[in-house]
Order: sequence, then structure tokens, then C-alpha cells
Amino acid sequence: MSAFRLSVINAEVFRFPEPWTFPAAELPYSILRLIRSGTGEIAFDGLRRTVSPGDLVLIREGAVLACRATSPDFSFASIRFSASVDASGVVAGELPVPPVSDAGADPLVRSQVDAVIAAWEQRTPGRSLRVSGHLAVALGRAADLAAPNGSTAPTAVVAPPRPHTRVRDPRVTRIIEHLRADLRRTPDPESLCALAHMSESTLRRTFKDQTGKTIGAFLRELRMSAAARRLALSDEPVGEIADAVGLPDANYFARSFREVFRVTPSEYRRLARET
Repeated sequence: MSAFRLSVINAEVFRFPEPWTFPAAELPYSILRLIRSGTGEIAFDGLRRTVSPGDLVLIREGAVLACRATSPDFSFASIRFSASVDASGVVAGELPVPPVSDAGADPLVRSQVDAVIAAWEQRTPGRSLRVSGHLAVALGRAADLAAPNGSTAPTAVVAPPRPHTRVRDPRVTRIIEHLRADLRRTPDPESLCALAHMSESTLRRTFKDQTGKTIGAFLRELRMSAAARRLALSDEPVGEIADAVGLPDANYFARSFREVFRVTPSEYRRLARET
């Protein structure tokens, strides 16, 4: 089996009210989710499954994911990461972990996922090494549990075969990191082309091929996710949050937020506080 290189992109705990939905979208990264409370419905790779506390969900890069809360207290730890099999960025086709299992109830898996979340919050020089190490232990334990000779065998769902391994374009990764670094900024096409060393038409085509979204749609998703987190976890005025994510027009921000989450920002905050 090839050795995997893991790179954590983001790690945090999300809490969502029952009206929350995540519309179907192709993922430019892999996600490991450990369900902490409540219930939700998740669909990807031809699977549709109700998940509950203790479930561990692995959604691989390139999957089209849709999910929604089905209880008023749905929460999960979420780790976004990339997994490659060599230094050139070839994306791993199959991690030996089931897409859905109850491995999240295992104490070691749970402790390592919690350790990733805690380490991600600490801005230390060794953060990337620590979070990758904890993630590797969590995935390794989940793989052992799923193996026929594992010490225990979690209930697992087998996904349909995934497409063949594909290559991540480092130029697209550079653009994504640039967008994520400052959500207030709306980069002009010329600066992005210079950053990626591509013509505008090539950049648009390549970005869409790699992420399933236009650059504008991808940036909008980043902004809405960041706004939702700040609404749930802070007392910042909605207008300040809108400005912080690069959408100072309050009406446009509220309309965009409602299109994604099906509730207004104020309703989202109220529902999140009630969970």
C-alpha cells in the first residue's frame, strides 16, 4: 500500500439548527466528520445515510456532497484535508477507511479527532505536523477497525468504486489559498492570472475542472461558511460580519446567506443559540 501524505486545511466543530442545509457541491478537498450530537442526512458517492452520534464519515475529494440537519442540535467535528500519495500532489484515490462507520465511538478515534481540533486553534510552528499526525492516527485506527482482522468491526457502508486517481494542479491550490487568506478581498482576474501564471480563459477552465465551481462561486462558499461560524460563535453585529467576509452591502449579504442556508443571518444566529 502506498504511503499517504496528509495536509490539514481546516479543523473545527460545527453546530447547526434543523433548517440548515448544504446544497450539493463538488468538494475540492477531503472531509472527515465525527458526529457529536443530533442527527443529519448526508449524501455523496451514491450514498444517502442518516448519521447520528458516534458515526465517522469520510468524504473523499471530488465527491459531490449534500447534507442537512434533521434535528435541532446537529453538531460534528469537521477536518478538511488533502491526501496525496507522493510529493508531486497525486491525490490518493482510496484511503482504506469506510465512507460511513461507527468508528467515531472508538475512544482513540474520538480523542485524535479532538486533538486535531485543539491543535488547529494553536498558532504554533509545529501545528501542521501535529494536526497531520493526529489525523493519521485517527484514520489509521478507523482503517484497523474496518479490517476483517480488526479488534472490533464497526458497521460500515461500502461506497461505489471511485474514479481513478487524479492530479491536483498546484496552481489551483495556490489560488484557493489566496482566496482563503483574506475574505474581504475580491481579487481581480489579472492578479489571479499572474498568481497562477495562466491566461484568464485557462484559469477559469482549470479552476472549474478541479473544483466543480467557478472562482466566484467558490469564494462565495468560503464567505458564507465563515459568516455562519461567526454568527454561531460570536456576538458581532451582522453588518460587521458581512463586512469581515467581504460583503459590506448588508442586503446583498443577507440575500446570499439565505440562498445558501435557507434562513436569514439573524434567524441562523437565533437557531444556533437555541441548540
